Amino acid sequence: MKLNLNENIRTYRKRLSMTQEQLADRLGVSFQSVSRWENGTTVPDIERIVEMARLFGCTVDALLGCGEPEKRLTRKELRDALDDVLRKEDVDGTVGLLRTIRCEYPKEFPHLDHLLWLIRPGNALYGNETVMEEYRRLVDACLADPENRWVYPSMIHRLIRLEDEAHLEELIRRHRISHNWDMSEAGLYLSWARHHGDVPLCRRLAQELKVRRMYEFIREPMGLFLENGMVSRDDPRKVERDAGPGDPMRWRRASERKLAILHCHSGITPDKAHPVSGDGAADIWAGAYLDIGFKYAAQLSAVGEENQALTALEDCCELIEKLMEFPAGLAAYRNGFRYDYCPALPVRDPDLNLLQAYRAPSCYIVNDEKREYPTSLHLALIGSYPGQKFMQSSFDVTVRLDFEALLTDQSKPTDDFYSSWYDPIRSHPRYHAVVERIRTVIPWNTMY
Repeated sequence: MKLNLNENIRTYRKRLSMTQEQLADRLGVSFQSVSRWENGTTVPDIERIVEMARLFGCTVDALLGCGEPEKRLTRKELRDALDDVLRKEDVDGTVGLLRTIRCEYPKEFPHLDHLLWLIRPGNALYGNETVMEEYRRLVDACLADPENRWVYPSMIHRLIRLEDEAHLEELIRRHRISHNWDMSEAGLYLSWARHHGDVPLCRRLAQELKVRRMYEFIREPMGLFLENGMVSRDDPRKVERDAGPGDPMRWRRASERKLAILHCHSGITPDKAHPVSGDGAADIWAGAYLDIGFKYAAQLSAVGEENQALTALEDCCELIEKLMEFPAGLAAYRNGFRYDYCPALPVRDPDLNLLQAYRAPSCYIVNDEKREYPTSLHLALIGSYPGQKFMQSSFDVTVRLDFEALLTDQSKPTDDFYSSWYDPIRSHPRYHAVVERIRTVIPWNTMY
């Protein structure tokens, strides 16, 4: 159906969510003029019609309503048109086409946004605020549709690389995702720093990325290390289902390889008396050693290696005693994390010198009662980056050292641990000695 010029002006203006005053401001006329055009009282001159068509992202014929109704463009036609204006560095054409996509083809943008990589430093589109403003609005409109969540990370990273510092902080604040490092505050800053050549920031954030991935890699409870490398228990392409969950031999191999990686990073050659900690000393990986070590002892017990299991338990017990002798970082606990005031465990791996571990109580709610657990380790990234707020304790992980399975036999079974695996050694004197030593150093009545 053909529309009159006045009705078309009103229709296209409302598509862009513009008021008459905003349209008038963009055209350099009074809002009364726009009102009269839309009421059909007056007609804009040809220069204004051409300018409005460009602003609305349509043809002059479509705006006048004197041509055939515009057919909907196919995805290929949209892609070719966007590719053309981007390669020609046509600012007005790019803005108009992005606006048309936002208003008429929002579901097509996830299939087209990869073309925005054509906007590079040195061309007319790069850093153009009019282009960026329309691009931001298009991204917001696209991500408002739940069906487009699959393209969320790639779309934000493409937008991040084009942002200037004035808009960067707000963009990251709105779109960061704490549980995904690549989409976290630090991860998004790293994406920006790489594109803008900020080498010092890249190096610091790359080091943080290494720390996080190392920690997550070691702490991942479902990771399996088989003869063919690390695989996922839930990946049917690599793991045979015959053994099933709860196979102690499989998990024993997984624990041994995790411990080997920790020892390698700390430069430790384990001795026979310390198969878990390596040398009996407490360092930043103490929490990981204990988390792996108690399960490792149960796994050894279940496969008949009882003497090795008891040795592993004794090593874990010795590590707990050293941790409980280590002063708690009460300044960090009561007044916020201050690594310069907090006693710290040593870092033996120079590649992880941004990571600091300290002991401080943690609070949990048990049966509606607030309890303070002394057996907690905190891992935090330290250091400061001038002008950047995201490094103010951006990574702080609390590890509760839970001995419920060892002392009460009430723990919930998991794929890599069953409390019944301790049964072959529960009656051994060395087992009872370990339990008593732990009860001595840990105020058990405050925990359960």
